[in-house]
Amino acid sequence: MGQMGLMHDTMGVHLMNHFRGLMIGVGLFLLGNSSAFAWNDLGHITVAQIAYRQLSGDERLAVIAILKQHPHFNTYFRKPDGLDMPDDEWLFLRAATWCDYVRPPRDSDRSQIQTHPLHKFHRGPWHYINYPFKVGDALGAPLAAPLPPTEDDQTDIVQQLKLTREILRRQVTDDPGIAQDVTPEQNQAVRLCWLFHLVGDLHQPLHATALVDARHFPGPHHGDAGGNLIIVRLNSQTRISNLHAFWDGLLGTVAGWRDVSDVGKLAADVRRCRNQADLLSHGALAADKLTELQQHPKFVEWAEESFRAAAAVAYDGGRLQFATKKDVDDQRVAKDQVPMLPPVLQEKARATANKRIALAGYRLASQLQGIVGAN
Repeated sequence: MGQMGLMHDTMGVHLMNHFRGLMIGVGLFLLGNSSAFAWNDLGHITVAQIAYRQLSGDERLAVIAILKQHPHFNTYFRKPDGLDMPDDEWLFLRAATWCDYVRPPRDSDRSQIQTHPLHKFHRGPWHYINYPFKVGDALGAPLAAPLPPTEDDQTDIVQQLKLTREILRRQVTDDPGIAQDVTPEQNQAVRLCWLFHLVGDLHQPLHATALVDARHFPGPHHGDAGGNLIIVRLNSQTRISNLHAFWDGLLGTVAGWRDVSDVGKLAADVRRCRNQADLLSHGALAADKLTELQQHPKFVEWAEESFRAAAAVAYDGGRLQFATKKDVDDQRVAKDQVPMLPPVLQEKARATANKRIALAGYRLASQLQGIVGAN
């Protein structure tokens, strides 16, 4: 049986309503390895919206000039008729979610992915890095070496962000990750989308961390796949969810971003994104209040921030009570016996997510400014 413990079954009405709606949107499970989605679409487009607001008109135009070379510019990036918003804003938001759009279904024929017009761009290990955290580890201890990816592509998000920046600044011309039948100019636009997306991914704490426990996770390296193998509940009324999915949806969900045929829902998604950016760009989360922006300029430092947030908040310093996915799947733990996240921990998670999204938006803007200034 996975770790079990009694949890309080009460919470404020505002928390219950917020998280019940959240988990309806998230669904039962979003399972897999650590390359699962980091932030949902609302999280990623909020990062892009914050960055968009930091750039000048000329800087935005320079970013758009690169995106116009994208092989999917006339399909995925086409703004639907009737959607009332600036073209450049639309393109920024779409760039942030393209890397999740090209993910193949789990049951895809792997032999056909390299030639598929969409899925050939997918790169699972690029989305994460797994620094190991063990129960009993001191929260301020130096980072251990990351766990190797379980996929054949032995790389990680920190390495790919460095390479992406070098390619976009034209400091490197040979890209080992280029997709089949893609020109160098098209690849610049593809890599720009990776920059948008991976800056967001790296700020999701569970895309930089794995809880390592040989007793509970017998698979490769004994990790929890960034929270994907940990099952929790938010209260007695919500369905079970894996921990990774809970974190992905902390800002909420969108209704029309994937299926852009409903312009009304799409416009509502854009309004929600703008409102989130408003909330996350003022007060304690204003750029001049976030000392990390000056103190931690390197990608690996962003990863360490996420790791520390995961260790302290997502895993509650090693005190987190949970069931494992295997125990639930094998019915050794009934769904109504899955431990619940304490309300105080949910509040900490939400506050942490807000700060991580704000930092990601400001840092994405800085990276974009450095790229357009170098071209």
